[in-house]
Amino acid sequence: MRYGYIRTSPFHESQEHQQMCLSRYSIDKYVIDDEQTNTREFQKLRSQMTDGDTLIIPSLTVIPKGPSQLITLFKELTDKGITITIAETGTIDQSSIGELIINMIESFMAFEKHRVIETTQAGKKKAKENPDFKEGRPKKYSDDELQRALELLKQYSYKSVEEITGISVSTLTREKKKSKMRKRRG
Repeated sequence: MRYGYIRTSPFHESQEHQQMCLSRYSIDKYVIDDEQTNTREFQKLRSQMTDGDTLIIPSLTVIPKGPSQLITLFKELTDKGITITIAETGTIDQSSIGELIINMIESFMAFEKHRVIETTQAGKKKAKENPDFKEGRPKKYSDDELQRALELLKQYSYKSVEEITGISVSTLTREKKKSKMRKRRG
């Protein structure tokens, strides 16, 4: 059986466009997931498909998985004897061409991962040239605000200080421990 799979969402091309991409293939049954209504027809389809079936999708982006899970899914389906046709890419099956496509997708994913890491590192290196650069999350409270809150702890409970300053009990506890450690060292 030949299944056409379409996933609609505000981020993907319209259902009509996806159906148009699949119109050149003779499809026995369309399966449509709608992210807005949170339908999960794809999971049912995976369990229904058997050896000799074909899954036809308009593009890689309609499969609701991350890149590594996408490769796992493709391998799982082809191991079951299911052929996958991607309108924009080609056919993935148990043949050497199908394996080549999966390997190319894996290689491209690795390339993308390394490219993102390199770009991030280059951005950090450039940012560190700025003398005001501080790595990590910016502080939510200034040192003066925290010091004032610690002073209030001498007269009020943690819960009261939280209500007065808006600084959570866990932050107050952590800052009090840091303050004690500084006093011991100094």
